[in-house]
Amino acid sequence: MTYLASQYLEQTPMAAYMSFLPQLNKPARRYFSNQYNNIWNEYQGMLGQESQTTGQLPKLTFMDFLKNYPFMQKYGALTPQQTGSYPNLLKPPARLLNY
Repeated sequence: MTYLASQYLEQTPMAAYMSFLPQLNKPARRYFSNQYNNIWNEYQGMLGQESQTTGQLPKLTFMDFLKNYPFMQKYGALTPQQTGSYPNLLKPPARLLNY
C-alpha cells in the first residue's frame, strides 16, 4: 500500500473499516456493517490501555487494529438473535403422530 493510500485510510477511519468488510461472508458483512461505532470504541479503549501501560502516546493505528481484529471469531460467538438471523423461523413445527 502506498503512503498516500495508508494516510487516507488513517484519516478516514470509516473507509478503513468498510474496506475490511468485503472479505467477510454475507451474514457477517451485514452484521458488521452496523458495528462501526462499537469497534471504533473498542479501538479507542485499546489506545487508552496502551497509553496507560506505556506512559506514552499510543502507536497502534486503526488499520493495524483492524488487520488483527478477529471478525469471524467475534461473529461466531454471537447468538442468532444478535446477528439478526432466526433459523427456526423457516422450519415448520414438528408434528407428533400417535399410532
